[in-house]
Amino acid sequence: MGDEPSTWWERRCECGERYSAARRGQGGPFHFRVKRVTPVPYGKAALMGHWRSGDWNPGERLELRRRDGQIHPIGDAEMMPAVNEASEIRGQRTLLVANHPSLQPESCIWALLSNDGSG
Repeated sequence: MGDEPSTWWERRCECGERYSAARRGQGGPFHFRVKRVTPVPYGKAALMGHWRSGDWNPGERLELRRRDGQIHPIGDAEMMPAVNEASEIRGQRTLLVANHPSLQPESCIWALLSNDGSG
């Protein structure tokens, strides 16, 4: 990583995976970096963070990958629209998910791929 060129659109996430902001919404598995977790009404949590890359597909099976190596399924996720154009460009979004004690900042959410690789 030290001698690799790094630009704003191609980086290595804290989870270790490379991502390209240019691929956000352009195919591939959904990848979202959680920066803040806030409980909201009706047993939900708002996960504020950055849409790293891949396609957002409502209803897709997701998993939370924590820094300590634990992996937890995420169900019924809903992505909120960006609050403004600057947030859209930076990929800043909020996901609403069922609240669970395993949710924590500095985790990543990934789409689960099916056996045929279609997601």
